[in-house]
Amino acid sequence: MAKIIFSLLIALLSRHTLAQENPLLGDWKVVAVDNGEFYWNIELDSLSLTDGLKLRYSEPLKVENLKKMANMIYIEQTFTFTADGQFIQKNQISPLHSFYKIDPKTGSLLIYESELQQDPPDFLICYQLKDHRLYLEMKVTEPPLKFELKR
Repeated sequence: MAKIIFSLLIALLSRHTLAQENPLLGDWKVVAVDNGEFYWNIELDSLSLTDGLKLRYSEPLKVENLKKMANMIYIEQTFTFTADGQFIQKNQISPLHSFYKIDPKTGSLLIYESELQQDPPDFLICYQLKDHRLYLEMKVTEPPLKFELKR
């Protein structure tokens, strides 16, 4: 009986240690987005548009409408990483619930639709942690969609 209790204790401590080593755990909120046509940093209220978008959104009211749309699509979402390997991207349009593994060698998150996590992954997300910020680059679109996140 003592061996079983000891084994359970070791397993729980190991799991807790592994969870602490994962720097992505928790909820992350979008503070900036770059979709290739515009870059918007909501903390600085800084919006940069490509030349093509500058022509289409030359009036202040049109720029405000663009911000509202971008807010709904990109900004008002959270990215959640759980200790049991779930990756949840909550947004108003198409929430994503999948599973992830971290590949620290390549700086990639391997994303799987199935909990079985069989190779190859369904897609990759490049990530970087810097100054308590999480930077994600999703190459599922062209150009890649880039996010800056904070807890």
